[in-house]
Amino acid sequence: MRFIVTLSCLAIADALCAAQSPQLVWETDGFIGPESIVLDEARGEYYVSNMGTFGKGATPDDGKEQLGHISTVAFADKSLGRIGTEPVCHVDGLEPDGAGGYTVTDWLTGDVLHVTADGETSPIMNLGQGTADHAYLIDEKLLLIPQMMENMLSAWRWLPAE
Repeated sequence: MRFIVTLSCLAIADALCAAQSPQLVWETDGFIGPESIVLDEARGEYYVSNMGTFGKGATPDDGKEQLGHISTVAFADKSLGRIGTEPVCHVDGLEPDGAGGYTVTDWLTGDVLHVTADGETSPIMNLGQGTADHAYLIDEKLLLIPQMMENMLSAWRWLPAE
């Protein structure tokens, strides 16, 4: 019993020390407004939503907005990749769909989109500006979407096309 208590106390002490003085483990760049991150242990990758550019002072030199996309970061070597070759939208929220694809939200337009594993997009719905980081409950086939401009949360039954 004493051994277990000692181990628990050491684990708590280690956690407190780590929380008080964070140490950078790794970093990578090459994103365009990274916003959300999803971990996929089965594939050995992180998925990162890229908002793109928008608004005064945030656009490239030519002044045109740049839509975002979904980046991949490999666990093993932190190499950067991308899902698809075409821009998706100003990707804010990002959630796996349970079938190899993703649901994404675009805060600026209010679009909720489905993105396949190879980057093809299709609209799910539009809820107006302010759709943000959302959740998709795969087993319940339920999209939970916060709508910031309306100060509300909505739940929608949805499943990806086969």
